[in-house]
Amino acid sequence: MCKGLYESAAFVVGNAADGTTDPISLRVGVFQGCPLSPQLFNAAISPLLFALQRLPATGVQLSGDDRPGVSAYADDLKIFSGTKAGVTAQHELVAAFLDWTGMKANPAKCRSMGVRHNGNGAVEADNLDLALADTPIPTMTHHQSYASLPS
Repeated sequence: MCKGLYESAAFVVGNAADGTTDPISLRVGVFQGCPLSPQLFNAAISPLLFALQRLPATGVQLSGDDRPGVSAYADDLKIFSGTKAGVTAQHELVAAFLDWTGMKANPAKCRSMGVRHNGNGAVEADNLDLALADTPIPTMTHHQSYASLPS
């Protein structure tokens, strides 16, 4: 049913002075501004979030049984783990989910940050070598911030 809403979907832009544009095809994503869009995206992404939460030996131990490994807001997803193997397992699950659903992530809008403690207790960078659709995900260090989309 949801697929039918978006198959061959198009929209027009109109104003009182000029009428409307020719139909514009929607090829990617959900209709921006449509009240149903957030619910459709949540329904589509929920299986991935549940699968990530069930992965063994991932996440970061905070206290007691609290071991978060995924954070999602709108269409942003963050995975984190206390081990490189954990991040690799999470990343492989995300890549398989994207493949299975036909969803695509834009590696240019993604970042990876691996850190490890050296023998002296200091934190240093650790390259995770992650990629999506054979495109490397850019890395950043713990000294950098990433607050906006690339230009």
